Amino acid sequence: MCRPRADHRALAALALALAYAAGCTSSADTDDRAGMPRGDAADVPPEPARDGTAGAPDAPREAPADAAGDVAASDGELPDAARPGAGDRPRFRYAIAESHRAKMMVRPVFHVDRDPAEHPEAPALCTNYAGEPFPACYDGHTGSDFMLGGGFATMDAGSAPVVAAAGGVVEVAEDGHYDRCRGNVETLEVTCDGHEMRANFVRLRHANGWSSLYYHLKQGSVAVSVGQRVACGDVLGLVGSSGRSTLPHLHFQVESPDGEVVDPFARADDPAGSLFVEQAAADGRPGGACDARWANPPDDVSPR
Repeated sequence: MCRPRADHRALAALALALAYAAGCTSSADTDDRAGMPRGDAADVPPEPARDGTAGAPDAPREAPADAAGDVAASDGELPDAARPGAGDRPRFRYAIAESHRAKMMVRPVFHVDRDPAEHPEAPALCTNYAGEPFPACYDGHTGSDFMLGGGFATMDAGSAPVVAAAGGVVEVAEDGHYDRCRGNVETLEVTCDGHEMRANFVRLRHANGWSSLYYHLKQGSVAVSVGQRVACGDVLGLVGSSGRSTLPHLHFQVESPDGEVVDPFARADDPAGSLFVEQAAADGRPGGACDARWANPPDDVSPR
């Protein structure tokens, strides 16, 4: 896959400044999600080994104390009527626990860049699912970024639980990396205070070969392990700011069976194109309901 240029990094910090200036934040935070999979060498997670491990340093994995999952997994194989059909696309929920939904900002949200062209000299040139330009996206962005209101103060006070957007099997679970990376609005750079710029993240494999990824998690919060089967709504970790991140946020990314990034959002006139059960709930963000057919992974789903 293509790698981004350094100006994407600057643009992310610039977006942070714009978020403050526009008054979009009530204690603000903003984005970059950082370069997964399009990042500097230090940002790109290692390819999983055949046993599914990511070669990450050992780290404690404690379930967040106040982060109960929204759905319980079912035991045993699913009846055919409750399984996705062959070739079906996944149906996702909002990847934040409903009990903590109010902690997340409604705007801004940085979406997948649907413009296939790269613009090294003008990284603000982009188009999101609704045809909107920067700051609704930026050049080369590969996911959907949801920001934690209150920034580091909210993160330090317990943050918000990140949950599985659909049932799946844990393919990669990486923890142990510094989680106070941040953007400097004066220098337009991202710093991790001298620590390696690597994200804590989880990758889930779903039915029909689809995957979802959850980046920038808080250090020590990853609550799952490789090979574990999780239900839609089960807690994966907490929102943090690890890796190339300007402030605490979740980068949610969807990949097709062939590894291509797929935007889960779709225009209002193309509801069938959305991968969300409910793309826009009353507050404008995706809804928290799970699709019954995608709530638990079928027995034949396993890490690659």
